[in-house]
Amino acid sequence: LKKGYFPGIEGPEIRKVAMRIAMIGAGYVGLVSGACFAEFGMEVTCIDKDLPKIDKLQRGEIPIYEPGLDDIVKRQLGAGRLK
Repeated sequence: LKKGYFPGIEGPEIRKVAMRIAMIGAGYVGLVSGACFAEFGMEVTCIDKDLPKIDKLQRGEIPIYEPGLDDIVKRQLGAGRLK
């Protein structure tokens, strides 16, 4: 992270700041991107108008096919970084 991005926070302290991201859409782009951001340690909330899809995701069921995505999503849901 570049200096000045978080005013008043510099040096090693900057690594303690959690980035929070909202992904609009939990499909091929939003879910994959959100899961990857969460894997990098960011807090991600996926938002989608398709409520059955969100219910499935909360149960760890992946509505699309992307190799390895199911493991990443389950791991990040469990870690609380993906919502």
